[in-house]
Amino acid sequence: MSASMSKIRQPSAAVNFSWKNEAINGVRKFVSFMSSMRMAVLVILCLQNSLFTVLRRYSQGVLREVYSKHEVLLVGEIIKIVFSAWMISKDLPDDCPDLKTRLNYLVKTSKKMYVLSFMVGFNPPMFLNCTDGPGLLC
Repeated sequence: MSASMSKIRQPSAAVNFSWKNEAINGVRKFVSFMSSMRMAVLVILCLQNSLFTVLRRYSQGVLREVYSKHEVLLVGEIIKIVFSAWMISKDLPDDCPDLKTRLNYLVKTSKKMYVLSFMVGFNPPMFLNCTDGPGLLC
């Protein structure tokens, strides 16, 4: 076999190496994304909401327990608020004198969350399943 024929049949090492580097970089980016704090919080919140729904449906559907699912949801949200305040208190900046000042600052600078909070808190029809029973707007 001639030298020119062997070059045609076999891919160059540089091309093969480049493909492997791109694959490794892609895997690294994916691992970095999956290990980020935002992804962890997203997964935890999805699991928490899914678990709440499954347990509530099991409790009211199979076990026939009678209670207000809205009150249970409210208690869950209060627990999350208390836990968040506790986590914030552990990591107060040096220029912040106390937890109350920090929480006031966070509330004042989080204006874009007001609309979402209002929509979820007051159950507009687009977020309310009226087949589960009468709600605030059904």
